[in-house]
Amino acid sequence: MSIRFLTRKEGYKMPIEFKPSSVHISLSGVVDKLSQVLEGRPLAICLQGKSIKELEDRAIEFKDLPICWGAMNRFDIYQDYILSKIDKTLQVVMDVGEVKFVEAYEKVIRVPRWKVYLENKNNVLITSEEIIGNITDIYGYDFLSEYKDQLIVIEKCRKIRVPNSIMLYLMVLAKLQVKKIILFGFDGFGNPKAFKDTPVWDAKEFTPEQYCNKTLSAYYKPETTLEERVVGYQDERASDLHSNCPTFNDQFRKTYGLFLKENNLQASEIVNCGMDSLYTVFRKISYDQLQGELN
Repeated sequence: MSIRFLTRKEGYKMPIEFKPSSVHISLSGVVDKLSQVLEGRPLAICLQGKSIKELEDRAIEFKDLPICWGAMNRFDIYQDYILSKIDKTLQVVMDVGEVKFVEAYEKVIRVPRWKVYLENKNNVLITSEEIIGNITDIYGYDFLSEYKDQLIVIEKCRKIRVPNSIMLYLMVLAKLQVKKIILFGFDGFGNPKAFKDTPVWDAKEFTPEQYCNKTLSAYYKPETTLEERVVGYQDERASDLHSNCPTFNDQFRKTYGLFLKENNLQASEIVNCGMDSLYTVFRKISYDQLQGELN
């Protein structure tokens, strides 16, 4: 299977054939703690596609369901705008995103949100040894030692070749033997030519030349993404969002399947709570269906 996607400078690339390669993931830290946090519950991962606004509007319906809440990267927005409504907290988050302007980003964005999150000693944070090293260098103290009972660290993360961080997150969770994962806000975005006849979020807002995604309209709480882009990259554009979805659709089954086989792991059951999502690799389920399955 081949894909077409748009890059910032080159326009459309010709179809390329993807051949998966081995992915080796080594973890250190409190790898055994995750099962204690989950307590047999599925892990719901909040992502920043704007369809997650439905979860914000219907949060009360999920208050009493057996769910462990998780997120990645700018995870504080889900706590502030969604989970706080139902007295729930995030308990499993991953933050491995690297930026161009490291010191400013760590001081203004990442470390402040980490410290708030890690105030709850039952919470688990998955990150990379490279980011821990950056923080240690900037602040001059051993961040890893201070929060050693809450961190799962991906070793040599930069050498892990996967298309994007959500794929890495799902691989890490498979290695940690998470049995069921529910995705919220896993919407997808891209140029219509990459998706053929599949509708695209806010397609009316763009001309063909604008499909490098210089808009943030596909995001939930886009002002937070804008802040991150300005601080971390001094660039308001939304990076490679335009190509993540078709790339993921093409590569996930191959890469994930090879990873499971080579590491003798069982696949997590993964469902996407977004009927209009452009991602095609997981079973799609409505909010009502999900409640029925969890009750």
